[in-house]
Amino acid sequence: MSSSEEAITDDELPWEQGSLLPDGLGVLPLQWVHPAEPATRVARGAATAAARRGDVSGPFPVPGPDKQGDRMMVETQSCDLVKSASDLRGSWSEEHCKRLARWLGQRYSRPAIPDEDYECITRPIRDAWNDLVANDPHSAVSYHREYSEWRYRREEDGSLTLYILSPKANPDETTALEVSDFLTQTLAPVYPGEVRVAVNHRSYHTFTKADELSTEQISMEWASRDEGVEGAALPDVL
Repeated sequence: MSSSEEAITDDELPWEQGSLLPDGLGVLPLQWVHPAEPATRVARGAATAAARRGDVSGPFPVPGPDKQGDRMMVETQSCDLVKSASDLRGSWSEEHCKRLARWLGQRYSRPAIPDEDYECITRPIRDAWNDLVANDPHSAVSYHREYSEWRYRREEDGSLTLYILSPKANPDETTALEVSDFLTQTLAPVYPGEVRVAVNHRSYHTFTKADELSTEQISMEWASRDEGVEGAALPDVL
């Protein structure tokens, strides 16, 4: 480490995605272990110890392993909230459990949204969606029942292309116009460029793999139990 790097204090370190935590910080990786299916050596040892104590009621967190020379990297985002294990257990309905599973699957299988995109694209849309759900739930259900996934791509000229995707081969055009208007009106005041919707790619039947690889998903799922189920997307229509 150079002298200039040594001069940086902990308070000044930019804890952003991709940041490596300092060696010896004392932060360990955390794995959730199910007593019936421990997947790693550390997990198996922890499960055996839990069985001896008679504590095998459900999944539990286990720190480690901590190999010499390993460094922790920040992978998640500041918009993710960590909740205690008790908040993710029996008090949830089946729909909440499915929703958490979907959210985890999406969260750790897609690239993270850049902070600047979150501020001028994702968050404004999520906030507007929350308002729509609260004030016009019929339209919200109609929109996401017909167009269950939304994506975006920043173009080289600074403009923004939005994709509203339907599982249907021929989705409703009137709803497409309403969703397009909702999105463009939401982003017009905050996005520093032209915003348009790709009207010729409104279905999974016309949206190509190349389109998918060049775009980012606007995730409309919330994992928090504090959010109403009505605020979620409707992936069950797929």
